[in-house]
Amino acid sequence: FCCAGCIEEFEANKARFWGAIDAEIVEQQLMHYPISTCIVTGEKLGENAINHVHNNRLVRLADARAVNAFKASPAEHLEALDKKIIEAQLADYPMDTCPVGGPLGSMGEPVNFIYMNRLVRFCCGACEPKLVGDPKAYMSKLDAAYADRQRASYPLKTCVVSGAPLGSMGDPVELVAGTKLVRFCCDRCFPKFRKNPSEFLSKLPQD
Repeated sequence: FCCAGCIEEFEANKARFWGAIDAEIVEQQLMHYPISTCIVTGEKLGENAINHVHNNRLVRLADARAVNAFKASPAEHLEALDKKIIEAQLADYPMDTCPVGGPLGSMGEPVNFIYMNRLVRFCCGACEPKLVGDPKAYMSKLDAAYADRQRASYPLKTCVVSGAPLGSMGDPVELVAGTKLVRFCCDRCFPKFRKNPSEFLSKLPQD
């Protein structure tokens, strides 16, 4: 908070402010969500999927019954989600160095860590607090590694949001959504993409 007065306002209307915080978390993390099925039921996530926030982490669930089941045993379901993320992202992981420390393997077996539903690999367990303390600095290295690997073979010549040719509004701008590079005509397209990333990611070739 900026001041003590804001704490008092927050305490007086927690539901409203927690709702706003959760909405920001969903928008921030939705484009990174790595699986298309419900971690509880195994069903494909449809238009009515529920975006549930648990400890500042987005979990997408098929319906209200799945939300209740998740709440009854969150640790179990998060462990299953983490395993799915590692299985999905390990093979194509783009870095052979730790974003915080040195080369992977230089201090024993690399540590697999899940941050915002993305796999991050550390040289050792001591690197986790540094990333959590300054995620933008270290996650930007992972984004850059994915982008550098994919840029030359990027399959589209147009912006996924506006349809305008890339380069028609200056140099294209980029985001990494999960593990995929996405290129845009300009950064004014970012908010629309973040609101409904699946709509625009579907324009890219699917793995």
